[in-house]
Amino acid sequence: MGRQSALGGAGNASQDFYRDRWKKSDFGANAIQENLEFVRDRRWVVSECLRRLCSTSEAMAALLAYGLAETEKFRDQAGGGDDERRFFLLGRLRLLQFKDRLDTYLGIHMGRYDPQKYMIFRSTSLHRLASTFAEHGKTGALELLMKRHGYALAPHVLSILDGIPETLSPHTYEQLLPRLSPPQVLLPRRGQDWIESEAVVRLADAGVSGEVDLHECTEFMVNLSRGLRWPAAEEITSWYLQRARRIDQLSGQLENSLFLLDAGIQKGVSGLNDLWKDVADLCRVSFSNAECKEDDASLALAAWEALDAFDKFKMMLRGVTEDNVVDRLMEVAVPFVQGLAEQGETQQSFLVRYLKEVASANLQLCAVVLEDSCKPPYKGVLFKDEAEIIAAGLDCIYSSSQTDEWELMASILSRLPWEDDKQQQKASDTYGERGLRRGFVNALRYPNRTLTDTSMDAPFNVSPTKRYPAISGELERRLRTAEGHIQAGKILFRYQLPTKIGFLASSNEDVKGTKQMLRILLSKFLRKHPGRSDGEWNALWRDLQVLQEKAFTFLEKDYLLSEFCRGLLKAGRFHLAKSYFKDPGVALLSEEKIESLVLQTSREFFYSANTLDSPDIDRAKDCLSLIPDSGSGIAERDIIVAVTERLPYLGVTMLPAQFRQIKDPMEVLKMAIESHKESHVPLEEVFEVARLLGYKDTSQMAFVEEALAREAAAHGDVAVAQELCLSLARKDHGKVWDLCAAIGRGPDAERLDIKSRKELISFSLRHCDGESIGELLSAWKEFDLVDEYLPVTLLEVSDSASTEGSASTEGSEKEEVGAPDDFLQDDVTTPKDDEPLTELDETPTNISSLEPTESKLAVAARRSRDIVAQEFADGEVTEADLASVEDAWHCFSRLAENTSTKKQAAALKLLLEEWETVFETKEDNEDDLQRAEDKGGEDGWGDGWQDFDVAETVEAPKLQSLWKIACQKLIQYRGLEAALSVLDRWSTSSSALLNKDEAEEFVHCAAQENPLLGLKFALLLPYESLRSTYMDRVEAELQSQGAVLDKAAMVLLLSARLLPTIASASNLTGLFSALSKGFAELLHKSQAGILLPEDSLGAPSLNVIVPYFVSEMTRGRHYGAAASLVLQLMRVPQSFATWNISHFALKRYLEAQQQQQRQKRESFDPERLRESSLFYLCETISRMVASFDVVVTEALMTLAKDMK
Repeated sequence: MGRQSALGGAGNASQDFYRDRWKKSDFGANAIQENLEFVRDRRWVVSECLRRLCSTSEAMAALLAYGLAETEKFRDQAGGGDDERRFFLLGRLRLLQFKDRLDTYLGIHMGRYDPQKYMIFRSTSLHRLASTFAEHGKTGALELLMKRHGYALAPHVLSILDGIPETLSPHTYEQLLPRLSPPQVLLPRRGQDWIESEAVVRLADAGVSGEVDLHECTEFMVNLSRGLRWPAAEEITSWYLQRARRIDQLSGQLENSLFLLDAGIQKGVSGLNDLWKDVADLCRVSFSNAECKEDDASLALAAWEALDAFDKFKMMLRGVTEDNVVDRLMEVAVPFVQGLAEQGETQQSFLVRYLKEVASANLQLCAVVLEDSCKPPYKGVLFKDEAEIIAAGLDCIYSSSQTDEWELMASILSRLPWEDDKQQQKASDTYGERGLRRGFVNALRYPNRTLTDTSMDAPFNVSPTKRYPAISGELERRLRTAEGHIQAGKILFRYQLPTKIGFLASSNEDVKGTKQMLRILLSKFLRKHPGRSDGEWNALWRDLQVLQEKAFTFLEKDYLLSEFCRGLLKAGRFHLAKSYFKDPGVALLSEEKIESLVLQTSREFFYSANTLDSPDIDRAKDCLSLIPDSGSGIAERDIIVAVTERLPYLGVTMLPAQFRQIKDPMEVLKMAIESHKESHVPLEEVFEVARLLGYKDTSQMAFVEEALAREAAAHGDVAVAQELCLSLARKDHGKVWDLCAAIGRGPDAERLDIKSRKELISFSLRHCDGESIGELLSAWKEFDLVDEYLPVTLLEVSDSASTEGSASTEGSEKEEVGAPDDFLQDDVTTPKDDEPLTELDETPTNISSLEPTESKLAVAARRSRDIVAQEFADGEVTEADLASVEDAWHCFSRLAENTSTKKQAAALKLLLEEWETVFETKEDNEDDLQRAEDKGGEDGWGDGWQDFDVAETVEAPKLQSLWKIACQKLIQYRGLEAALSVLDRWSTSSSALLNKDEAEEFVHCAAQENPLLGLKFALLLPYESLRSTYMDRVEAELQSQGAVLDKAAMVLLLSARLLPTIASASNLTGLFSALSKGFAELLHKSQAGILLPEDSLGAPSLNVIVPYFVSEMTRGRHYGAAASLVLQLMRVPQSFATWNISHFALKRYLEAQQQQQRQKRESFDPERLRESSLFYLCETISRMVASFDVVVTEALMTLAKDMK
């Protein structure tokens, strides 16, 4: 009543006064009583209770309580209408919400109060507050908030918990972790207010709740509006799984994931066991690897889950050593496998697979595991039974990739649960194993004991059937095979031939490789100690037999014996090899096999000899003595005699390797024949060599006689050629018909009687080609008429005169007998039947000139073949290739295309030098061709032998192109000296070998390594711009690196007469300095008594080069440098080098050198230059010598002019 009377008596001014004073107060209890009590607008009062913040928690509670008291009057009455009532009702709900938030705030902050923080706390949604507490790791505040506002936060519990940092241990918020069933939520202790009713809920549902959120205001209202909404079981399970994975992914703290899952399982959450097992396994792996100092930081839970079971098993054993592998298996791997076995997921032993993979690099680790598993009594922890242990051991052995672990393999095999032959033999003799006497003693001591009785304590009696269970036949076969392979591997390792056991197991699939390995073994055995004893070789044979029995069963024993005997023969143990050939205790080799072995070995000895008196030749003979009755052996001995004895006697000395490269023995015989160009060929010796080389029958010897005949004819020994041709004609050797025709019609054939002539022509008619039939038939008619009409006595006289060699008698004989043409023209008329033959007589073929030309080509072709055969594997030069210029061009182009080495390029140069002896220029042969045509007569035959030297003409541009190709190949493959020699050769020609563009390209290619090389090439070419370019480059090289000029460059610069230009050029000071230094060094060597190799060979050094230098310097009026060199040569001190003395010394020196060279000019031999180091500049040096007198004369004239 007092407040109402106060309110009733207060005017508007006082109302404003109380409001203003209220706004300026601390909103405490006194301010409430002194101000709010007197304000008539109670709605404003409630609004102030909702809006104002007090400085203390007590004042704030009093203000909220005042507001609640103010709204209490609306419990039973309508008040100021519907809107007015709704305002106060909703205001009461908000006041209750603020009061509950105040209690929660004070509980969280343990009674501490801050107005601003409280303002934020009560105005922020509970979900946001809880998320903020979770993100900051304030689990205590979050727990209190969720207890007091469980209904409001229940739908968001999982998202709120997701905000907790992953680095925070789940121990700290274990109470917050959700269960499958909703927790028991505690409502506020104040009790449910009258405003917290379903009527208000309906009012809010009708949309008139205003700013009040029923899901946030009070726990009672949330309970009334929607009740307790807890996440479903699937959501909770999924949250635990995702949360555990995220903890590992973001923090790497796997133990937090494990505790989270463990807590979830304890709270009854299903579906977490699989992930918990993976996390637990990964924890064990991480901790175990951490002890082994392995870096597994990159191994995350997601990666672990992605691994299959076997990969997880391998990861558990990562980093193990021989010391801890068994412990790791027992602690980590075995529980893991057992867990899989309980789930029915394992189909085969992971340990066996793991050991097979590890065995390749670490067989010792496998040995430790197998040894531990084989220790009695067998427990079956790591392997299910003994058979699996044996199979695993074998797999490990054969998986090893090492070549030096044979003892370890043997140790593994011996520890496997099986009895090998030695163990069985040891255990088979119960009583007699320690001697007969011990056996009787035991028999008397234990009369009732049987062979298989193991009930008594007898350490020496161990029954294999009791100790180990029976194994399958296949497994036992594998064990026996492995035992043999290990034994074979030990043998190979002992002979320093490391081999993998996998190769031994699969050697039957690589028979060729196995045979190659045995050959290497024998080769190493032979080379390491050449003088091995018979005992060592016998031991090797026994080891080879073991290899064949244990590993290489697919090899025949006779093959093994043949390879062993081959090694004996190569070692020179011929007596021991002979004993193995005949020993009945070994597999006998067939006679054919023995002969093949001996022949092959003897050939290796013979063809490896580097001299004709090499001991290898004697070894070859000793080897052939093992088969004295063999025809092939006799043939090989004949070849050795021919090469080492007979051919050197004939003047042909070649090494066996060179002889081997000659495929046709006829080439050797031709070499023997050609070696006697200046003397008579010893026919019998040649025939003997032919017999030794395999020419046995008459037809084969005919080819030898043919070669002798052609060579004799080519070198003018006509008598021998005639005799051989008659012999070949009687043997009907048709290939020599052309030579027989030429000899039968040649002038020297007059030494033959008419019958011999007719015999040769008749033989030629039988074998000639169609184009020559007419001419040969005409010749035969001539000799037939002579034989028919001339008196026999006249022929005898003529024969006698020819034999004595009288020129006058020979001339009279020709007059009496007459020319064959006279007989045909005067006395004989050609019948009509012979008219076709007359047409054939007009053929241009000249048989008499055919043989010598063909012989010359044959010589060139043979020499070309020798050159090509040494460097070109598939190259070939035949007579047809040299028949014409076009054929030679195509042959040379083909060889040039296949050129790929320096030696092959040099061979091209040699070929051209050889071919120049065959092809001559057209100008040189015109007179010879005309002379041959004049002597040929009307029938085209002529006198025959005068036409032998006619060569085919060739145009210079064609040869020039061939030389250009050769030069290009020499430069391409760095045969630079040979290329320089080609350019030096062409420098004397009127036409240049290369045009300017080609010259620039070639010189650029040659100068890739050194500009000095380019300068040498440029100086041999007639292009001034090219010379200038490379002189500048050499100058730059000299300025930057201080290089020196060699003697070749100095000679070329002198011959090009560029020295005055170089000395005067300001941009070539380095080049001039290097030249001066080079000549001074030559002079110094001369004064010191050091002669250059060229001086002893006749090549110019001090006698030409130094005077040439002085002359050129004098001609260029560089008297100081020239006089300095001359005074140094005369040993005149520099202090005396006045103008007059220098000029006088120069004059006297040049005059003396000119006179000296004029006296020695006739003795200069250019051929001796080819033996010097400047062999490739023969033409250049020869020109210098030839022009020396002119150069000195010019220098003296210049000096005399200046002295005036």
